[in-house]
Amino acid sequence: DEMKLKAVDGLSVGLSSLLALITILTVGAIAAIGIAFGLILLLGDLIGNLAAAVLIVSGVFLILFVILILLRKRLFRNYFVRLLISIFYEK
Repeated sequence: DEMKLKAVDGLSVGLSSLLALITILTVGAIAAIGIAFGLILLLGDLIGNLAAAVLIVSGVFLILFVILILLRKRLFRNYFVRLLISIFYEK
């Protein structure tokens, strides 16, 4: 019975952490979209070409995406391993 309670406790903490992460990522994505549109409009006014501004901002996001892909093991895998260990093996 104690083992079942620990499993349910670990599962509930894990699911709540996952839900919190999804919520944070969703809010962050919405903020990034708003910032991107603002930058596009600002750059479009500065350089006089909205299409070029879209390409510049898209290029910045593409560079950030490539950096995240290259650093995914260091950034994400270690975080999730530590999170799961702390959830299931906390004393």
